[in-house]
Amino acid sequence: MLLFVAACQPEDPGALQEPAVRVQVATVVKRTMAETVRGIGTLRALNTVEIRPEIAGRITRIGFEEGGQVKAGDVLFELDTRKLEQELASARAALAAARARRENAERELRRVERLFQQQVISEDAMDQAATALESATADVDRLEAEVSLAEERLADATVRAPFAGSISEALVDVGDYVQSGALLATLYQTDVLEIEFTLPERHTGRIEVGQEVALTVSAYPERTFSARTTFVSPSVDDRSRDFLVKARLENPDALLKPGTFATALLTVRHREDALVIPEQALIATRAGYMVFIVGENGSAVARPVEIGLREPGLVQITEGLSAGERVVKTGHLRVADGTPLEVVAADGTSVEGV
Repeated sequence: MLLFVAACQPEDPGALQEPAVRVQVATVVKRTMAETVRGIGTLRALNTVEIRPEIAGRITRIGFEEGGQVKAGDVLFELDTRKLEQELASARAALAAARARRENAERELRRVERLFQQQVISEDAMDQAATALESATADVDRLEAEVSLAEERLADATVRAPFAGSISEALVDVGDYVQSGALLATLYQTDVLEIEFTLPERHTGRIEVGQEVALTVSAYPERTFSARTTFVSPSVDDRSRDFLVKARLENPDALLKPGTFATALLTVRHREDALVIPEQALIATRAGYMVFIVGENGSAVARPVEIGLREPGLVQITEGLSAGERVVKTGHLRVADGTPLEVVAADGTSVEGV
């Protein structure tokens, strides 16, 4: 007995159709992109001064808050001045006496000169009077110098800030006896900071003084600080093949601190009308990169692409796409060439007209 088996045909021809994959898309657009060079360095104070006394003495006062801001001329440390004041008073008294002796010597010389003109005394007596005046004058000059030195030593007992900036912790306490030249604190000029970084030698012809630099630091991840190059090394290190660049930035609010690690981004050129897509739309392959675009029938079409410049979250496409095309931004991990697509908005709702 022969049996005939009829093939079962589905009632709905679309029952075997592949289900659409829900994806988000982005349109290929034109925009100006900045070609940048990246460097890494450490922020440093434009001026750093170690505060050291010029004389030895005992600390009687510390005039600042550790880690705070000071102004130019502010008193940082005061040393005991009692002995210095006594030395100055003694020197001034000696000077006054010497000036009195000089006045007497001047009067005596004038008297002797009159007598010599009257031929009452000898020339030798007049020479002695002149010599006495010269000696008295020399004593006055010497004691004036001693008074000036004593005044300077007294002034040196007060240690002042040479410029405005941030002061470190005090390395001594009130009552400590310090020697001349002992380190008391460190003062940093923080209203202007400087960063040093190196760049590969291939960029030597593209970096110059006055270029804008965008700085980012981990303490303020959402902010960018603006600086400008102030120095470009005229030579390249023959070992690293890098060259040194310096940039300065204003820091009036003291948000940034010396020693902070920073990333420097220099804009060396702008590219007009660059084709740009979100960076997350890129798919890395062994041959390079590809994207999925939304085809005319709503299915995915694989497209190899060449990339150019990158900015945070964006990438330039130099070959493979045209302005206005739509690329799959999210959901492409479940997409293959020819996969039907359902384009949805960020909130998951379907986008009509796709």
